[in-house]
Amino acid sequence: MNKKFCFLTIGAIAFCIDASVFWFLFDVMSIEMYCARMTAFTFAVLVTWYGNRTFTFQERKQLPIYKQLRRAFVSSLCSLLPNIAFFYLLTSVLPQPHFIHIAFIGGVIAGTISNFILSDKFVYRES
Repeated sequence: MNKKFCFLTIGAIAFCIDASVFWFLFDVMSIEMYCARMTAFTFAVLVTWYGNRTFTFQERKQLPIYKQLRRAFVSSLCSLLPNIAFFYLLTSVLPQPHFIHIAFIGGVIAGTISNFILSDKFVYRES
């Protein structure tokens, strides 16, 4: 299967989990917006790491689990910068609360581009 397609499929699954956790914490539980966002992000990182290790980059020799998971979190934290920056920018200029979810999606797209590059070159590179 095409690596980018597989990465995006795993990302779509993680996005559903990310969005569900965020919307549940923010809309249902009334958790502060950025706290809800960071909690949802953590769940998404774990899902993408497992999915990409198991499917997207399965043909590569894998690092030990804990070492690779650390790299996945570093990569995701680096990708969090464009994600949260875009989210912050849009929530600053668009009227709330109606556009928070659009800002969420825009941030995820920005982070996905960064995360694919870092995953390919850093997290799942041949050991």
